Amino acid sequence: MIAQYETKAPKGRAHITAHRYGDLQNLPHWHTEYELVFSECRTAEVLVGKAVYTLDTDSCLLIPSGEVHYIKAEAGSVLSVIKLDPEMLTTAFAGRVPTQVQHRRPPTATAVFDEIAAELKGGKEYCELISDSRAICLLAELFRGAEMRLEQRERNAAEEKYKLLLNLLAEKYADITFSDAAAFMCFSEPYFSKYFRLMSGMHFTDYLNIVRVNAAVRMLNETHCSVTEIALSTGFGTIRSFNRVFKAVTGYTPRTLPTDYVFIRGRVQDQTEGIDPTVSATLLV
Repeated sequence: MIAQYETKAPKGRAHITAHRYGDLQNLPHWHTEYELVFSECRTAEVLVGKAVYTLDTDSCLLIPSGEVHYIKAEAGSVLSVIKLDPEMLTTAFAGRVPTQVQHRRPPTATAVFDEIAAELKGGKEYCELISDSRAICLLAELFRGAEMRLEQRERNAAEEKYKLLLNLLAEKYADITFSDAAAFMCFSEPYFSKYFRLMSGMHFTDYLNIVRVNAAVRMLNETHCSVTEIALSTGFGTIRSFNRVFKAVTGYTPRTLPTDYVFIRGRVQDQTEGIDPTVSATLLV
């Protein structure tokens, strides 16, 4: 199941996590943390809400808590990602956050990221406190001179409906149609097509195929069902269309898929726990 709410990241007493990715690609999702993203190499397309940003080595993005977003990084890119507990920002900045998403990258960004990552990995005494303080200083540098506002963001009704649709697709992928999805959103089909493309960065059919292929990969790895049974149970009308889409999405045919292949990096039984929406082509560096 592709849960579009991503698992809460911070572990232990730390209020942040820090990871560096090569060729980062993830599906539309949201999480409770703020997410600070900057590029070490090349560019990335990042959708936040309904706006698409180009992230380069001179800029950074602070993605707000609860905002639907995706990242499509250029081949050969390296992105650094820090996730921050919103309570930490509330305490440090008196509940105020910047009005804009994109910022000029602080010159200390890479060095601070490396210090945070080393502290968290080392696990020495007070590593959480040191990591949190480094992140706060980086944000203060980022926010200096920026227009600020109190964090009282009201969710757009259509955006909240869209989140529910993504959850519905994760559960009903085998049966739901484009018309069903448009009706769920209370949109005309032409408008829904444009809206879904804007919000997800892909056409509805392409997204649904990813969800279905993800389910098929799990079934191939975890069950003894035949390829035909899996094709029909995941919503493909014919074995021919299943094979074609499966190969296009994963690079393998169903029969040549490696036994340890993982398409989407995680799944959970409880929708409230969420998963990592990052696709398997992404490298952790």
